[in-house]
Amino acid sequence: MNIFFGKQKTNKGTASGDLVLVTSIVLILGILWAISGGPKQTKNNTNIVNFKSNNSVTSKINSFFIPITREQSSNSNNRQIKAKEKYDEIIKDFGRIRNFGETSPYWGLVTIEKSSSGPKQNKPKDEYIILNISSKLRKPLTITGWKLQSMVTNRIVTIPKATKISTSGSVNIEQPIVVYPQDEVYLLTGYSPVGNSFQINKCSGYFEQFQDFTPSILKECPLPKDEFAFTKSDPLRFGDECLSYIEDLSRCNMPLEALPIGFPDSCVIFITEEINYSSCVKNHRNDDDFFKPQWRVYLKRNQELWNTRDIIRLLDADGKTVDVFSY
Repeated sequence: MNIFFGKQKTNKGTASGDLVLVTSIVLILGILWAISGGPKQTKNNTNIVNFKSNNSVTSKINSFFIPITREQSSNSNNRQIKAKEKYDEIIKDFGRIRNFGETSPYWGLVTIEKSSSGPKQNKPKDEYIILNISSKLRKPLTITGWKLQSMVTNRIVTIPKATKISTSGSVNIEQPIVVYPQDEVYLLTGYSPVGNSFQINKCSGYFEQFQDFTPSILKECPLPKDEFAFTKSDPLRFGDECLSYIEDLSRCNMPLEALPIGFPDSCVIFITEEINYSSCVKNHRNDDDFFKPQWRVYLKRNQELWNTRDIIRLLDADGKTVDVFSY
């Protein structure tokens, strides 16, 4: 583009004047550039170009940017080539991300744990993913009815209901799963070892004695000796041998071996009736710390859901994308 400053002059004097003017302008610009911080300031003031879809919230799924600097160097052509390659890569990724759909208002509040060890398991009973509930969640949230989708195979599974307390020998009433800040939700592909989905509580460690859970349930039950407060008998009448036996028992384990001969009846009754899951629940279900911030939710599938390499999308009740995990 040609820029004209009035009519062109061809005489030598005018040309010299123009040269002085141009030189002065370049010098002034150089001084101003140096005062503003020079190359350091240029580097720090890199401009960022953001790419967004028509739906502004979609940009939260992935942040794409291209740095544009004003620095000049001898290898600027190489930088331009690399920038073009990066641009092409970003546009390709951006096109793929756009297909993930509209972003949910729960984006960032419920996330898929970025670990591939669970979804890469090759048996339904061992395969799982974990949802983490943010501490920034403002109010309880129902996740029953939300969906998980493989973007590779298009398999879709719905998060089911669960029972608050899993009990044996009675019907477990299943209800929508309501989560709170800092909860964890284990979504396991296979079937529950105890027949239902449930929230972990301080007595759930007893399940590990007879069932195989993946991942294992932590053993956080009260110690057997701490259950003396719930017996109608005076523990001092149990006798030294019985008391020592109880004190040596580990937590979350119901005694299965025959008890030593000579233990008082009151001691035998305590051991057989109080040191088990059902009594633990009965005695502690009103404790402030009874429920733990973890759910075990079983999707009841006979085959694995997730590939060795997959992209898993979490959808809310309205079908909007809550989170995406690729591995």
